[in-house]
Amino acid sequence: MPLFSTSKEPVDPNYAKFRDGWSTWIIDKEQYPGLRWAPGTQLWGAWLPARWDFIDFGVIEPPSPLKREWKFEPTPRYEWDWSSSPFASGKLPDLWKQVTDVYNRYKASRPAAVWNPYDGSWRELRARPKPVPEPEPVPTPNPKPPRDQEFHRRAQQLYDDYKAGLITERVYQIRYQALKQEYS
Repeated sequence: MPLFSTSKEPVDPNYAKFRDGWSTWIIDKEQYPGLRWAPGTQLWGAWLPARWDFIDFGVIEPPSPLKREWKFEPTPRYEWDWSSSPFASGKLPDLWKQVTDVYNRYKASRPAAVWNPYDGSWRELRARPKPVPEPEPVPTPNPKPPRDQEFHRRAQQLYDDYKAGLITERVYQIRYQALKQEYS
């Protein structure tokens, strides 16, 4: 049985979604960032700010019936308590009607409007555009022909052998001169 069921409840299935969302998402729970009621789709959703823009269009009604409570266990946090509000016990149908009425006033210009149950504000949702991928770097033309690359590779190998103590300085100089002669 739903948490706030009364005999005055509307028969509308959209109201049932609104009512059930309160017990699923809000009553005695921590706040879900991005949680909103979307009257256009008749769904509760937690839209993440990283993927959605919440565009404020200046409407804050009806006010939120939620009261914030500081809890210490199991960790310090705020929880939202709806039961201590004057909207509790049979007032949920009235809240649903108020939210629906506000949406109906703005839906022509703001069809993606969503209501925040924590503060009563409305926002228009817009998906953030996906970032344009960076273009692949264009390979730069090789400034050295393959023959020069091979010379530099072999000269570096020769120098590394000398630094590692595998050949003497005299042997290094002789081989380097021979390498230069070979590639000139």
